[in-house]
Amino acid sequence: EFYRDGDLEDYLEDQGALGDESAKRITKNLLEALRFLHEKGISHRDVKPENVLIVSKVPLNVKLTNFAISVFSKPSGGSAINVRQGTLAYMAPELFGMFGREIGCTNPADIWALGCLLFKMFTLKTPF
Repeated sequence: EFYRDGDLEDYLEDQGALGDESAKRITKNLLEALRFLHEKGISHRDVKPENVLIVSKVPLNVKLTNFAISVFSKPSGGSAINVRQGTLAYMAPELFGMFGREIGCTNPADIWALGCLLFKMFTLKTPF
């Protein structure tokens, strides 16, 4: 998708670190999106600034995009999830030892990634 105002990564580069209200609004938008996905049994698996599009600047609203590596939260049929997909700076630590193995629910990993994204909104750096 294309949005005239770009993605959150571009926005942070242009605007700098966000204040409390802007970060709170973005986090609320993303939590609502993740709740919807998780209720439908879907894990996004790549929450990061480049996958957050700016829908409007006033008021600041965002949209979560890029579901290329999303999965159903409870895989069946014994197929392994390649957890090496995604972005290392936003990947939950428990996923690092799971390469090539089947994992059940990756919803908590989406929340971890959102926490890393929140850190970046305030500091312009990833936590690790």
